Amino acid sequence: MTASSPRIAPAALLLSLGLTLAPLPVAAQPAATAAPAASPATATPPAGDDKAANLKRAEELFFNGKRLYTEGSYEAAILAFQESYELSKEPQLLYNIGNAYERLGDFANSRRYLDQYRAFAPEKEREALSRRIQALDQRQKEKEQKEREAAAANQQN
Repeated sequence: MTASSPRIAPAALLLSLGLTLAPLPVAAQPAATAAPAASPATATPPAGDDKAANLKRAEELFFNGKRLYTEGSYEAAILAFQESYELSKEPQLLYNIGNAYERLGDFANSRRYLDQYRAFAPEKEREALSRRIQALDQRQKEKEQKEREAAAANQQN
């Protein structure tokens, strides 16, 4: 995959989250009305319902992050991917977060997330990830050098 598109294929995310593939509505759905108050016996949903709700929300956040990333709204995509990761713990979201940070020119955070993903990456991806992380380190050094040079030039003026 290139850094220009989110890493997780929708089908892979759905499968990794234990969800079935179902057609998603194209048009936005109206907000649901408030549900009636639950009786005391049903006030606390079973733990499985919480997990399913979290995974559904993680899926929604992934798709939103993917759309935002495609639009170039990398900061917003990062937020969506991070929250999706918190709910699902799907490691490939770390890769997406790293890509978005790289697009923003934040090489230090990109490196951090890609390095985290490397711990979960398939063996065949690890060498390429190591090279990419080394390249990010070099880009970060160059960026810091340019910032130092610009600060020195500003002090001389």
